[in-house]
Amino acid sequence: MLATDLHDLPVDLLERAIGDWSIKSPFMPKAFDLVQLAKSYLAKAHPQQREVTTDWVDVARRRNDRMNADPEARRGVRWVANSTGVNLELDPTYRTDMDRFMGKLHDGTATARDVDRAPEVWRKIAEERGYLRRFDDGAFVIRERRCENVGL
Repeated sequence: MLATDLHDLPVDLLERAIGDWSIKSPFMPKAFDLVQLAKSYLAKAHPQQREVTTDWVDVARRRNDRMNADPEARRGVRWVANSTGVNLELDPTYRTDMDRFMGKLHDGTATARDVDRAPEVWRKIAEERGYLRRFDDGAFVIRERRCENVGL
């Protein structure tokens, strides 16, 4: 296990890290500790100049395009650019099928057919929210609103 973790490190850096570790600690080092110590020597010896992407809008657009092309990707999120990079945020414009169903019930535009086609879980949630009523036989019907202010 240790050999596979350390196989890509230069031998001279690894020997230096082992020597320094043995001086400062009486305990056996973990592979992670040796890797970090060796990489710290490498960073000091050869300062790396990373290419910094400044066009975060383009990066966000490419990631969103890649996510939209994947049929199994989550649809309720999107990449958004800001001054320090890109972040994954909830997409406020996205509405799930259940959100659309609840919206129809709220607006009063839902039909009995919509209710029958909705999954059982959605109907139970709509019942808890006061949009539907369930009878003893398990059938759901749309509740009539008595007061617009209460939302029932």
